Amino acid sequence: MGRQLYETQPLFQQTLDYCNEILRPYLEKPLLQVLYPEEASSPLEQTAYTQTALFALEYALVQLWKSWGVEPSAVMGHSLGEYIAACVAGVLSLEDGLKLVAQRARLMQNLPQAGEMVAVFASKTTIQTITAIDEQKVSFAACNGL
Repeated sequence: MGRQLYETQPLFQQTLDYCNEILRPYLEKPLLQVLYPEEASSPLEQTAYTQTALFALEYALVQLWKSWGVEPSAVMGHSLGEYIAACVAGVLSLEDGLKLVAQRARLMQNLPQAGEMVAVFASKTTIQTITAIDEQKVSFAACNGL
């Protein structure tokens, strides 16, 4: 992910290198080794690495755009993107954002792996009726609508 930008855009590379340094105490494998492995295997599919890598890549991309004169008048995100938006907006420092995301990703990585998540386009009442059938197997995690 982002290898061509890493190899051709000095600011993108510098930003990812800095994120790599910040994350060293929080990841077993260095971020850059996960993103750009020398061998074919990488733990990138593990949540602990996926989320930190996405955060670092998106943050580096924003810095690159800003260097090209693209300045956001507003930022927002969903899920992990909220943390990146907070850093871009200056609410969190990059260091604090990366630390928070690394801890969040580690906690999520430690959750049971047997579950699944689905998005269902139905009313809240319909979903609550379905989950009431067997609350040990199905739960209502979030409502992103009315």
